[in-house]
Amino acid sequence: MFSKRTSWDLKVNRITELLNQYLSNAENIINLTESNPTLVDLNYSEKILKPLNNLQNLIYSPDPKGLIGTRESICRYYEQKGIDLNPEDLVLTSGSSEAYNYIFRLITEPGDEILVPAPSYPLLSHLSQINDIVLKSYRLIYDGEWHIDFDSMKKSLSPKTKILICINPNNPTGSYVKRFEYEKVIKMAIANNLIIVSDEVFWDYKILEDTASIISFSNCQEVPNFTINGISKLLVLPQMKLGWIIINGPADFKKEALNRIEIISDTFLSVNIPSQNALSDWFYTMNDIHYDLKRRIKENYNFLVQKINSDIPVQLFNIEGGWNAILRLPNIYKDEQWVEMFLNDCGVYVHPGYFYDFEYDSCIVLSLIVSPHKFQKGIEKLIDRILISSI
Repeated sequence: MFSKRTSWDLKVNRITELLNQYLSNAENIINLTESNPTLVDLNYSEKILKPLNNLQNLIYSPDPKGLIGTRESICRYYEQKGIDLNPEDLVLTSGSSEAYNYIFRLITEPGDEILVPAPSYPLLSHLSQINDIVLKSYRLIYDGEWHIDFDSMKKSLSPKTKILICINPNNPTGSYVKRFEYEKVIKMAIANNLIIVSDEVFWDYKILEDTASIISFSNCQEVPNFTINGISKLLVLPQMKLGWIIINGPADFKKEALNRIEIISDTFLSVNIPSQNALSDWFYTMNDIHYDLKRRIKENYNFLVQKINSDIPVQLFNIEGGWNAILRLPNIYKDEQWVEMFLNDCGVYVHPGYFYDFEYDSCIVLSLIVSPHKFQKGIEKLIDRILISSI
């Protein structure tokens, strides 16, 4: 009766069962996995709502690419970053998931393959299945910092590979594509006739300010490529549902891609007009909360750096940007066992590394956007429990 593309295993895993038990009993859980910025005590101002009180929102005159004024305001943001874009090369979407869907529909046939980094966020697994394409992975390796394993990438290639995805910076490793990696990715794409998709929703959240080695794909012209971004992370407004695709590459490809994706977008016209009209104002009014969140991320990460020392049998992975931190715990338990122990004994919830396809055992993933007071309290509890277990 139902399609194979939605034949997921819907059974609740052990960790979710345990978490639901605590939540149903109204236990005081310290959630160190929260990724929703509207739930972490940020100081959202009522001035965010003011641009929505606009009589133009009562007029419905959609453009398949998105309103030109909205696309121009996005280009002004990139101009401040030293990136020159043409608003005609942008297509607005309701978010990054829809952006991926547009690109997959535009480029792939059923059974085609895409390459994604591992570890990474599990969203792409579902999106590939919904679009009847096969997800294959290439490794990110850690030697004090994260790198693309290009040998792994080559081994994962096949005649069916159509798209090479770079998540820049990656979620959850927080690793940016470095300039030398960027050049290798370009060569790999040219040699194998690949389309590059760069997901850059966390691009503006740098923890290390090593700008010389960090690069965006958004103005790449050497190969066919798409860059995905949006206001969910950039302006800390996930509820407003506005993202975009930047289409670039050789002129013939870009022209054909824009013509075709415009028809896809015109079929759905999903981006709401009020958010489009408000975006220009939001770029100005959201500076405070954006920078407050960046300061919080750095404060929480620096707290981890101070707490994880030689007296504690824990490895803190270095990160360059994004919203997450990764700890590698003593290998006396697997990651899922550690997570259950933290819930049962400490009332602290963290994500196990296997959620993100880590190849290392005993990794956990923490959100750095949690309020500092709650974050520090949760980390203290985790460290105390780890020390007891390691005796």
